[in-house]
Amino acid sequence: MRWLVLGGTGLYLFALAAAIPALWTRASVRRDHGWRYLQQGKHPRVTEVSAGGPADGLLQVGDRILSIDGETRYGGFYAPNWQIWEYAPGREYRVRLMRNSELRDVTLRIGFRADSSDVPIIATFLFGSLTFTGIAVLMGWQRPGLRTARIGWLASQLTGLVYVNLALGVTQSLLWRPTRELSLLRLIGDWHIWVVWCFVAEFPYPPPPSLFWRRVRLGLAALCALSWILTAGWNVPFAGQLAWPATCPNGGCPLPTSRKAGSKLVWR
Repeated sequence: MRWLVLGGTGLYLFALAAAIPALWTRASVRRDHGWRYLQQGKHPRVTEVSAGGPADGLLQVGDRILSIDGETRYGGFYAPNWQIWEYAPGREYRVRLMRNSELRDVTLRIGFRADSSDVPIIATFLFGSLTFTGIAVLMGWQRPGLRTARIGWLASQLTGLVYVNLALGVTQSLLWRPTRELSLLRLIGDWHIWVVWCFVAEFPYPPPPSLFWRRVRLGLAALCALSWILTAGWNVPFAGQLAWPATCPNGGCPLPTSRKAGSKLVWR
């Protein structure tokens, strides 16, 4: 058991060390794309342009995004956000769009501003993470032969990792792309609830005497397990940072040309 405690502690320290650089660079900088869109078929449609933002005066509601820096294969999980999430704050990118049957090219940039309002909550999550990991070490190391302590060690260990996940998740609200570590940690997001429930059930109090309450506990455990399966299934593609482009005819999506027939766009 003590070898498991050492291994779990090492895994936690590795996860924490991997998270610190992302938190250090992202926690106090809010990205601002300046526009939102709705994924509709091959060409997303602009639904909102922030007044005074980096896209103000360049994009309009209703514009169809044909390509960003030449990329046209939007569909499935791969959308404009996934592409420009890769871009550093301040970087410029070229957007080809269709507005009122007219082809246009505009240059946008990733806006940003200093924003430290989320630093306290990130610090709180990290403090909670260290606290639960400390509890896990104490339980697993001092009482390795006690079943309650073994389950408590696992519950606290997983909760410590979940708190690292929550700290990284705050940076996503600042419009930073989810890191691979965040996606991996989300795979255990709801699984630890099931282990915590088992830990609570192991406390030394008289067990529920009736079959009804035993079934209630089993039902809750099954719901927690199902919740984890659904969460894990949703996050698997993001953990691998997969891009699932749309399937286009003839092996690729056509790029529009500047030639027109009347007011209609002519495609290659």
